[in-house]
Amino acid sequence: MHEEKIRKILALSIIGLLSLFLLYALLPYFKALFGAIIIYTLFRPVYSWFRKIGMRRKLSAILIIIISILIILIPVGLLSTLLVNEVNSLTQRTEEIEVITATLRQFTGTDFELRMFIDQGLNQFLEFLKGQIPSILSSISHITISLVILYFVLYFLMINSDKFTRSCIEYLPFNRKNSRRLISELQAVTNSTIIGMGIIALLQGALVTLGFLIFSIDGAIFWGFVAAVLSFLPIVGSPVVYVPAVIIEILLGNYIAGIGILLFGFIVVSNVDNVLRPIISRKMANLHPLITLIGVFIGIPFFGIIGLIIGPLLLSYFFLMIKMFREEYMPTIHDSKKLP
Repeated sequence: MHEEKIRKILALSIIGLLSLFLLYALLPYFKALFGAIIIYTLFRPVYSWFRKIGMRRKLSAILIIIISILIILIPVGLLSTLLVNEVNSLTQRTEEIEVITATLRQFTGTDFELRMFIDQGLNQFLEFLKGQIPSILSSISHITISLVILYFVLYFLMINSDKFTRSCIEYLPFNRKNSRRLISELQAVTNSTIIGMGIIALLQGALVTLGFLIFSIDGAIFWGFVAAVLSFLPIVGSPVVYVPAVIIEILLGNYIAGIGILLFGFIVVSNVDNVLRPIISRKMANLHPLITLIGVFIGIPFFGIIGLIIGPLLLSYFFLMIKMFREEYMPTIHDSKKLP
């Protein structure tokens, strides 16, 4: 019996060490692996529908990959190109910069040189880019490898969809009923975060872009993108974009554009979040704004801009696991919480 216990400890130690090594080795590609699981979760209903109409597993998985590329990768690539062009055009607005500088000088009574600050910032940015060329090249190869891994993993997840679900139920440290419930809740949280927050971000970004185009404010696409990103922050949101635009337009003497974008922002853009978020919360999992906010601040330092999604998801998964653990292994505490 003593010998069997030693063998068990040795086996667990070897498994633990190998797990740590594999985790460390796969850490650079965590985003790719996690991205594959997210896309799998989002597109699994589509894959199931393909299978119901008689389509083969491999063909269904390939179609899912093609659809995800058309919906995600191509728009992201086009948007990146547009953003680069927008940033370049914004730096060329010398006349408007001079007008704002003159207005600020008159208003503050100080020798304010806005152009100097912009030039210094651009020079520092260019120097930074020169030093980053090797890392940019390595990033391109890293992104390519990550995408290959992502779509390979996604393909095998799709064609082994039922086996993957059964494996999750088998290896999760809960009984079968709670494991199925946990998987269902994880799917709901993922859909709420990606689809719900994604819809709000796209709408707010599109509306900011539209408002800026209506009132002839330059950099409409760039600022629309910034508004879409900021919409993931429940407390900050799109006003951080259009309120400074209002101030700049008024400083330039464009009072109609300034007041127009202010009214458009508060009446139309901000109400998208107020109206849509409660509806999405009712239809899908109710993701608390505090989880979203903390998740974003956790996710961005580790995962970059994709941390806007990964951070809140990981935090939500963490609390779901705690909730399930409490219900299964600490039933007395869980039941006492329900008592009036």
